[in-house]
This record gives sequence, C-alpha cells and structure tokens, in this order.
Amino acid sequence: MTNSPMTLAKPAIDIGMFTNNLPDMIAFYREEVGLHYDELLKIGGGQHQHRFSAGDSIFKLNNTRDPLPSGAPGAIRTLLIHSPDVQSTSIATDPDGNRVEIRPAEDNALGAILAGPAPDAAVNFYCDHLGLARGTQQSCSAGSSNLEFIENTETNTSQANSSSMDDMRATGLRYLTLQVSSVALAHKLALNAGAIEGRAPSTLGSVASISFVRDPMGCWLELSQRASITGDLTIG
Repeated sequence: MTNSPMTLAKPAIDIGMFTNNLPDMIAFYREEVGLHYDELLKIGGGQHQHRFSAGDSIFKLNNTRDPLPSGAPGAIRTLLIHSPDVQSTSIATDPDGNRVEIRPAEDNALGAILAGPAPDAAVNFYCDHLGLARGTQQSCSAGSSNLEFIENTETNTSQANSSSMDDMRATGLRYLTLQVSSVALAHKLALNAGAIEGRAPSTLGSVASISFVRDPMGCWLELSQRASITGDLTIG
C-alpha cells in the first residue's frame, strides 16, 4: 500500500534503451527473448523507436540517424523479463552487451535492477510519491512489473546529478517510463521528492504529454500522459 497522492494510468513499467546495432538487437529481443514486436514510432529528429510488448509493459528500442556515443553504464544494470513460458531463471547478454534476466512468472511483464547510491531513497521516491507499491526489501512494483534497487557507491555522482538530456542519449539501458494521468502533477511530485529536472512537461502532437527527471539512483525517468490511455493531453 502507498499513501501517494498519485495513481498510475497504467499498472506497468516501461523500459527504454538506445542502440547503434539495430538489426541484431531487434532479432535478439524478438526471436531469442520472445518479446512481441508491436510497432515503429518515428519520434522526430532522426530517432526511431521500435516498440515491443510484454503484457502491459513496453520495451522501447531506440535508434538514431547519427551514431550514438557509448557512454558510461547507466543506473539500469539488468533488464528483467517476466514470462509464464519459462520454468527457471536464465541470464542472457544482448548483442550490445546488456544483461537480461528472464524469470518465470504468472504474467508477462518487464522490470529492471537499478544500481546507485541511494536505494532506500529510490524506494521512497517511487512508492511514496509516484504510486508504485512497496515490495519486500528494496523493491517497488506496478502490476506485474517491478524495480529492484541495489547499492553502488562507485556510481559517477556528477553524471547522475546532471540534468542534460545528452546523458540519456547513449547506447545501453537508459530510462524508465511511467504512464500517469497528469504529467504536470507527476512532474511536480517528482521534483518535490528530490528528482532533478531534465525536461519540463511538453506535448508531442496528439500522442502524449511527457517530461523527464532523474530519480535518486541517477536513472532517467520519463513521465508520460499518453492519449491512448488517458484520453486527455492537458498538461496543467
């Protein structure tokens, strides 16, 4: 249970990553991992987003016209794929070297293991302010999706405290997305809870209103008010 003043518009967590190795990555996640390929979205500015689904969760594989920098590892260290089609946990590495853990579960869903300097603060951030359910130990959940937090004192704190969106646009597992009913409210709550602003709320045509912040682990978090879910793109 949570005392958060906000509820999620979708009981799931989405995961986003960037790659320069698109054909091999699409083949891996569709054929080897078994995620369902949904669609291609042209984001603009030469960015294409290939979207895969696992239950209510969306895996966003982003590719850009110009090659992306490699960058240091982000806070997301492992992509979790929950599947009713497997009997035991297995570990895989995608063509870009990202760690993928496939776990048996009742429902299809995605999750992530995050490493950073403040796992307790991250649990409070997501559960007490952004509407996720508090789990056992250092974890939060939204429906069948989950986030697990582990401490890593070697995290580059200067990078994790940066508000530059350039830090997000690098290869690897880079951001989380929560679908919210009001991006203005969610953005305000996130900042009041100690997040660092990366991009103020804005509207993308008739598709969604979004904003970006960095959570207490230094992970980029997209807050999305999607028209197909909420039916309303009013920001404030």
